[in-house]
Amino acid sequence: MYGVKASISVILRYIYETFNLSPLTKTSIIILYTDHFFVYPINVLENVLLQVKGLVFPVDFYIFYKKNDKSPNSSPILLGQLIST
Repeated sequence: MYGVKASISVILRYIYETFNLSPLTKTSIIILYTDHFFVYPINVLENVLLQVKGLVFPVDFYIFYKKNDKSPNSSPILLGQLIST
């Protein structure tokens, strides 16, 4: 179905490697952003416990690789990024 909106959480590969988090799960998902830009995550990091103002939520992060991972204008972690499904 086209035109339905959803949100995902994204983390760049160098952040995953920096924190030495739990093992990754393989994924074959293709993500279409609302601006019609396709991206292909490397893997997914499942069930990361994220605490916000005293509440704890399990979050799945899709892992992306960018050539210039440490660009000063990019955000290495995106929570609830809007996509089309």
